[in-house]
Amino acid sequence: MALPSLDRSAKNPATVAVPNFSLLPAFIQGTKLITTQLGFMSLGVLKDLDSSPLPMKTKSLSMYMVWHQRDHDDLAHK
Repeated sequence: MALPSLDRSAKNPATVAVPNFSLLPAFIQGTKLITTQLGFMSLGVLKDLDSSPLPMKTKSLSMYMVWHQRDHDDLAHK
């Protein structure tokens, strides 16, 4: 499934990329930097950051979690 395309002509390109979501708060907290993330991220790793709705309409994006039974009882996954 492809992500919805955006008209990038009026957008500034991303200036920083991090390898995973858990690094975002430490990287941007206390700066003027912003990030655009999925809403449910504010329930976990991004809970200490302020948030606001996007100033434009966007298409819905379906997210799926792939899980294997062998990992069900792994403490790291719980």
